[in-house]
This record gives sequence, structure tokens and C-alpha cells, in this order.
Amino acid sequence: MNTRSPARQARAQDRVERRASLLAFLDRIDRLSPAEAALLREYTLAELVEADERAQARRGLDRARDRLQRRLEAAEAAIVEAELERDKARQALAAVQRPRAYWPSLSFPPALEPPARTELASSFCDACRMWTWRLPGQPHICLNPLEGSP
Repeated sequence: MNTRSPARQARAQDRVERRASLLAFLDRIDRLSPAEAALLREYTLAELVEADERAQARRGLDRARDRLQRRLEAAEAAIVEAELERDKARQALAAVQRPRAYWPSLSFPPALEPPARTELASSFCDACRMWTWRLPGQPHICLNPLEGSP
């Protein structure tokens, strides 16, 4: 599978053609001595090899950068999604709490009035060995009436 874009393929083809021309020109250098021409050819080939290595490293860095960019975009999308879910949860919680907050301001028929806050009386039962809660004026009902009998 070729992953290069047409623009990249065109640039690669231009680079190959330039190298072929450069090598042809280097072979036709007549004014230099054979030692100088060989040295020039060696230096030029070394520069081409280094340019290839740099280009390959740059392509690797570009791929790594693109991969990290995609991960960053995915993480940002996950954050946005989590924030939306949080906002929906807050709205649902507010909708549940809203009737409780607005209850006193609503006018209900007398039969549906919210119950008044009642005070509870407490007492410790020796037979039950526990505290019991009841409305004021009501007698204590032992939860364990057989405990104290012989």
C-alpha cells in the first residue's frame, strides 16, 4: 500500500532526477584533476547519504508528531465528552433537587400540604437495651417484651 500523496511522489521523483543530473555532471568534470574530481564525487555522495538520513529521520518525526497529534485530539474529544456527561448529570441532579427546593413556595391543597417538621421523643428501654424514638405523648412500645418476664 502506497501511503504517499501525489505531491510527495512528485517531489521524490524530482529529487531522483536532480541526483541523476548531479552524478552526470560530476562524471563530466574535466577541469579538475582526477584526485580532485574523485574527492568532489566522494564528498557529494556523502552529502547525499546524509541528506537521505536526515529526510528519513524527518519523516519518522513527522509520523510521530502526527500520531501524537491524533492522540491529543482523541484525548481532547474524550474530555469534551466527559464534560458533557458531567453537565447532563448536574442537570439531572438539579432536576431531582428542584422540587425539594421549591416545595415550600408551591401552594398545595390542605390535604397535600407537606408535613410539618415533627419532634421525636426518645427513651432507653432496659428490656430492649436500645434507644427508641416515638412521637411526644405516645407510650413506649417495647420491641422485646419477653426479655424482662420470668
